[in-house]
Amino acid sequence: MVHTIERFEVIGTPPPWSVTGVDRFVVSVVRRAEREGGALPARFHMSMCPWGERNAAQGGALAWHDVMDPRYRLVHFTGCGRPYLVVMFVGEGAEQRQRKAARYLPWSEHFRVERNDEMIRLRFLSESEQPETEPPEPLSERSLRELFRTGELATW
Repeated sequence: MVHTIERFEVIGTPPPWSVTGVDRFVVSVVRRAEREGGALPARFHMSMCPWGERNAAQGGALAWHDVMDPRYRLVHFTGCGRPYLVVMFVGEGAEQRQRKAARYLPWSEHFRVERNDEMIRLRFLSESEQPETEPPEPLSERSLRELFRTGELATW
């Protein structure tokens, strides 16, 4: 059953730059997640990171991409058009998966969430301004000929 979330509250003290202060952002992102991914459980974890900052950390994406459920991973815009990566971690091991992703997401904020039919309660867990891990060195530029020669690209 998809819920009609009307209100939310934050328990704890998120950072001053928290997206939870943006009018209707949290309510609309949870509604959208349920509309597109299905009803969320009564308890889950949620992380939010500005898309531009996520792009800056993209080099490490392979290390944390597998912890996200595609149904509850979305890019959502603030009222002024700033995109955010928002991930809901559901099911067994949600907290551990959230912690793993948090190590790689700069300027991100992390919450444990409880919801009922009309309201969600976000309990602030942590923030990350700088990722704990450095992204791997970028690959050097290579020609298509070299990629075919090494077998990294195959012809059929």
